[in-house]
Amino acid sequence: SDGPRLNLNRTIQAVLKGQGYQTALSGKYLNEVDGAPPYFDHYAKLSGLAGKGTSPGYFDVPFLLTGQSEEQIVSQYSTTFIGEQAVGFLDEFEKTDDQPWFMYVAPLAPHRPYEPEAKYASAPIPAFRPSAAFLETDLSDKPRYIRAMRKSQAEAKSVRAAQLRMLMSVDDQVDAIFQKMAALGEEDTLAFFLSDNGFLWGEHHVVHKLNPYRHSIRIPLFMRWPGHVGGTRSDIAANIDVAPTIYDALDLNPYVTDGRSLLSSTGRTRILIEQWFAVPDWAATWRPRSLYVEIETGEREFYDFKRDPQELRNRRTSPRPALDSRILRRDMACVGAACP
Repeated sequence: SDGPRLNLNRTIQAVLKGQGYQTALSGKYLNEVDGAPPYFDHYAKLSGLAGKGTSPGYFDVPFLLTGQSEEQIVSQYSTTFIGEQAVGFLDEFEKTDDQPWFMYVAPLAPHRPYEPEAKYASAPIPAFRPSAAFLETDLSDKPRYIRAMRKSQAEAKSVRAAQLRMLMSVDDQVDAIFQKMAALGEEDTLAFFLSDNGFLWGEHHVVHKLNPYRHSIRIPLFMRWPGHVGGTRSDIAANIDVAPTIYDALDLNPYVTDGRSLLSSTGRTRILIEQWFAVPDWAATWRPRSLYVEIETGEREFYDFKRDPQELRNRRTSPRPALDSRILRRDMACVGAACP
């Protein structure tokens, strides 16, 4: 939603294009940013994202395609179209094989509206196993805005089922892209797979994102670079680490970035998480063993993961409230790799 305020000259695509890379975008770009996406040579930009909370959906969706001034309505299921466009961009890159390339692929799925592709509309999904957070009955310790978001367990299960089926189409397209890369011999390629947020499937009776709870903030983050990385890491990482990792791989230092390279241990003991888009704003310090949250309403949350991994008991204050508040505010103001 803050797209118009972003300095587009300091984006990954701007830096890499300045280094001689070909660049491409397929899918969702920035909300409230109209026209051709800057610094992309090729693009199939999903449109209709100008208003807060709106979505163009998955059928008969407007796209702005490379070199066109007017949007084109695409009847094909949008996740499939986005994947096919990405595969086509790989062919475009191949025409100038002496140039390296950068591609950003961003399907809308599994964002609402929850519309699976026809072939997956009734596909079997893993059985639902409710957690203690899903079964929580007493929300009196939760902030007012959480209590106001209360949804039924039936709605949570319905959304989960639809999202899992929508992600099957995403899996198809990821597979198609990597198969194409293999066919073209593009093995020495650094790739990331991640999301911009997690989602609550009924934990604490919420069916939404933008909350500090672990089910809402934790996302998959996979990195693939044959011959360079492998295995599973347990150190704290975040999406702000993608840019510095790319620059580290290329031995670039274009400007001061938040985040740390994932080509070595991040060394973090905590990380800042924030929300300033919906109401209310909040900021929090997440550690492997605790979560401390300050909300603009003046409410506080503190969860001890060792004793309460499902975040059922809000202790409202940490064992060291003044220190934790100072640490949080310092982290909110810091810049660069020294930040947690």
